[in-house]
Amino acid sequence: MKKLLIITAATCIGAFAPRLMSQDLLSGWRTAFAPNTMELAEVKQNDTLTTFVLRNISGKRITAFAVRLSNDTTHSVDSFEAENDFEPGTSNSLTVGKNESSAEHLLRLSAVIFRDGTSLGESDVLDGIRGRRLGLSMEIERVAGILSLAANAEDESIEALKTRIGSLPQSSEDAVASVRGVQLPGINIDRIKDAGSSFVHGFHVGVSNAREAALWKINQVTQLPVEARGRARPSRGGALLDLRHLYQALSARNQAFLNQRGVIHQ
Repeated sequence: MKKLLIITAATCIGAFAPRLMSQDLLSGWRTAFAPNTMELAEVKQNDTLTTFVLRNISGKRITAFAVRLSNDTTHSVDSFEAENDFEPGTSNSLTVGKNESSAEHLLRLSAVIFRDGTSLGESDVLDGIRGRRLGLSMEIERVAGILSLAANAEDESIEALKTRIGSLPQSSEDAVASVRGVQLPGINIDRIKDAGSSFVHGFHVGVSNAREAALWKINQVTQLPVEARGRARPSRGGALLDLRHLYQALSARNQAFLNQRGVIHQ
């Protein structure tokens, strides 16, 4: 199975043709990018890492893109969580391990998703990105509901929260089962398993990423005193309230984003 590594109008990928730019800046790298999408502006290398500086030349806002360095590994960048679109004319960096660099020094653009909902690239890569977005959204919705039930910020209540959130799903089936009770407009949980292996794998990754982030945030809350020691000091109760408000806002944002054409639908 091809690996999809997350760093944060369909057109055939065969239209992507290798292109040569200033080799002083690109360190010998070539690109296979669709015309008028993105370009490789610079490559920075040291003993362990390779950083690709990519420029958006599409004239449109990009919400996600993916590049392939070898036959089985794809790296993607998605602004779904950060709400920080890749604006036209701006550059974005992607850093990978130097040992991942292909011997032929060819960087392929596997997929691009634009803010207007259009997309192009390899269908399995697009499905992986969309699946992860849905997995993130459903787990965030589930955590928002759990946080709303928190009785207080005492140790026992915090431990109960962590128990309700649960451990990371060990399989795609576990991921789907764990969010079965979540309701999102237009989403039928029973259809996820029929969406294709790339979408289902992305969904599993998204649920896992969101759950891991939630557990980390709650563990940070436990580092604070239950009651503030002085007016300027944060308290566990205040931090828990802030976390509840954060997840309410994320829930509302995700639902609005998922309703846009092309975000999770083809």
